[in-house]
Amino acid sequence: MRLLRLDHVKAGMIMMSNFEKSHHNIMIKEGTTLTDSMINAMHRWGVNWIYVSGEIETRTASIPEWTKVETFEALNDEFENIIECMKYHRDLPAKHLDQLLCRLIVELSAHKAQLFQLREIRCIERDDFLHAYHVCVLSLMIGFRMELPFEQLRALAIGAFLHDIGKFDVHHLDCSSKPELHHTFIGYKKLKGEPLFPLQSSHAALMHHEHVDGSGKPRGITSNEMHQIGKIVGIANRYDHYFRALAPFSENDPPLQHHDVYERMVAQVGVQSDHDIFLHFLSSVVVYPTGVEVLLNTHQHAIVIVQHPHLPSRPIIRIIDSEQTLHDLSKNPKLFIIDVLT
Repeated sequence: MRLLRLDHVKAGMIMMSNFEKSHHNIMIKEGTTLTDSMINAMHRWGVNWIYVSGEIETRTASIPEWTKVETFEALNDEFENIIECMKYHRDLPAKHLDQLLCRLIVELSAHKAQLFQLREIRCIERDDFLHAYHVCVLSLMIGFRMELPFEQLRALAIGAFLHDIGKFDVHHLDCSSKPELHHTFIGYKKLKGEPLFPLQSSHAALMHHEHVDGSGKPRGITSNEMHQIGKIVGIANRYDHYFRALAPFSENDPPLQHHDVYERMVAQVGVQSDHDIFLHFLSSVVVYPTGVEVLLNTHQHAIVIVQHPHLPSRPIIRIIDSEQTLHDLSKNPKLFIIDVLT
């Protein structure tokens, strides 16, 4: 299995994950042999990366399914319902969402020692949900590293999954100088007014665009005034934004690779991100994703096969040569990755 930028995908390669243009609408099934028209269609739909079967056998490469399909799809259905509730100012489906997110915590807890790696192919019709889902999952992985108790994880999951719901209120106006019109403040009021949700969850909506140095929005508060949940969700939100198919930080920037994002996130410590929480984040995410092709300091090409939870920058690789030998970079300090070639 190979992770390739769509620009490098060629007709004849085999798709290794489903591509859904929208919920319950599978456009290209896993196992499909790709054609030029399929690849062009994914370009039009804003897809940047896909998993394919490549020339190099990587059967040992695998990415964990974080949650059961039923939970994932139920959360998608509930997210669409939440959008409608925000548009028409109806009550949120708090009880059912709470149950789903508690189920998510239990399912994720079985993988809490593993590293977070984005798997889903992103497309415009499902991007808002995938952003909410990814921010929620990554926030929980950070929470597991911090050894937060279940009730704090529950508050974190609710706040992370719903951190952007203020955007779906027709009255939100992020360009206004009035904080109360910012989507963070609108989301905060909505979550704070829901008696079934913990009060801490509302801080995720309110503070996920705040920065520890006071340069964030909507209120420009500093680290001492920020809630822990807001700091966690803020880091997860910024990380996922780098990968959103239709939201690069500059329209002229090409899609970023994982190690580029890693470096940008490190540069934000002490400015946007809390140092202690960021260390837990770094131990939670993949630097070189499974299936990506890399260049070694020996000028050899290799495929990333397995991640090390405590050494994300030192994975196990398979060198692309006649022998296809495996090397554990955590045990070989003289061998290291100098570039990503995908």
